[in-house]
Amino acid sequence: MKDLKQFLELFNPLPANQYLEICDKKDELTVYYKEHKGLLTFTLGGISIPANTFLKANDDYDFFMDVSRRGKASIRADGKLDVAVLASKIANGGGHPNASGMAFDDWKETIEYDVVKRYIQDK
Repeated sequence: MKDLKQFLELFNPLPANQYLEICDKKDELTVYYKEHKGLLTFTLGGISIPANTFLKANDDYDFFMDVSRRGKASIRADGKLDVAVLASKIANGGGHPNASGMAFDDWKETIEYDVVKRYIQDK
């Protein structure tokens, strides 16, 4: 575990301890869109590197989504799901097959992860 932490600190802007915490809590952070399994974070920001790192290490996940407090979301994938289609269907968003974004029109600002997770799962 120490070697992984040192590697992440060198190449990942997300603090290594925070990334490892995400990995430890991945079951709690798991969401589904139809048959696709994803990881949902809240207010992480700058998700390209952590999302790609997570998706490469967890091939049973199809996407990684981060939602801001203001209801904007970034989604990353690793070729298993076209997240531009996902963004379009759940919030009229768009982008590229492996990197997309959206803003929720019906968003109610919150600071509670469980509220965000329920909101996303209900989409």
